[in-house]
Amino acid sequence: MTVTTSTPDRSTGTYQVVRETVDILFDYADSEVRSVHKSIAEANEAARKDLLTEYSLGELDDYEESTGSDGSVRISASTAEVDLTVSVRHGPPHPHNYHRLPAMEAENYVYTITRTDSSSTRHSTTFLGVYRSEDTANEVAERELRCAAGIRNWRDRRRFRGGFREVYGLNGCFEGVATLGKGEEGVSREEVTVVVERRVLV
Repeated sequence: MTVTTSTPDRSTGTYQVVRETVDILFDYADSEVRSVHKSIAEANEAARKDLLTEYSLGELDDYEESTGSDGSVRISASTAEVDLTVSVRHGPPHPHNYHRLPAMEAENYVYTITRTDSSSTRHSTTFLGVYRSEDTANEVAERELRCAAGIRNWRDRRRFRGGFREVYGLNGCFEGVATLGKGEEGVSREEVTVVVERRVLV
């Protein structure tokens, strides 16, 4: 089925193929840039093939392709476990929906990352680095937390039975917490916290 929708015109720049996975049962959503292309034609071709690299058409329910007024493709489908959307987006969209500082003002800040591991038997804090870019610091912090929890993709997230929370403050900085371990008798639960902090250069 092909449906035509209205989207803003885009004539220059790069085109990203983005896959969004939504697991309503476990209240989890994941967005991943699958590839970047110089032309919309190349991006559309990649978008049409993307889901078929992991699923057969028989595994995909409600498979639907729509085309925007600028010619960009959007694929919607679902499986027994998740809802899937693959879309073509113009340019490098900002990965997080928060206010960005003006360029001159942003030059006065750096972003630090710390990781804290705590349990009933130990507590330690590790300094992971300092970055000039807020985007880079947030991405590194996200990867650190997900790696600590053993989460590499949405399937791992579905299987993860500990606590897991990722948030962004009003200043756009990442903060995440993962609770590891089952808390059984004799087994200590461990909490991993990864925080990005914005600091003023002096």
